[in-house]
Amino acid sequence: KNLQVVATAIELLRFKFNISEENLINGINSTTINTGLQGRWQVLGVNPLIVCDTGHNLEGLKYVIKQLGNTPGDNLHIVIGFVSDKDISRLLPLMPKDAKYYFTRASVPRALDENMLLKQGLEQDLKGNSYLNVETAFKEARKDADKNDIIFIGGSTFIVADFLKYFHSQEPV
Repeated sequence: KNLQVVATAIELLRFKFNISEENLINGINSTTINTGLQGRWQVLGVNPLIVCDTGHNLEGLKYVIKQLGNTPGDNLHIVIGFVSDKDISRLLPLMPKDAKYYFTRASVPRALDENMLLKQGLEQDLKGNSYLNVETAFKEARKDADKNDIIFIGGSTFIVADFLKYFHSQEPV
């Protein structure tokens, strides 16, 4: 969605700098390497597809859920957590009802208790269980997922940060 803004900015910069289409494509493809930006629809695995996203407000989650709906896969597994001061009463109703949920908490003091999140999730007809931390929740999702499934990790920037720390600490398979 932000590519339109990038393309417009590049067009304006071309009046002053020599920026080729190849430069533009290479820059876009190297965004994470060049900026360190992680966790925005970041694909970390296939078979099953593993995606994380730091979208954590109403608009961000709406967009992520739309992307999930447009992503081919058999079953959706969602590892999710929020901070305790977030009003999730408007967020949980957006979540897909046909997914399996792994309610968890980030390793920060502000994290919402996973059992409180489970209770609120169940009130919204979201099916799943609670897990003490992101690593445990992801391992369970990975165990449950088949190769054509999708595992999504999100709800909070802190959840994604914990997941990326765990994920990058693992030996490549």
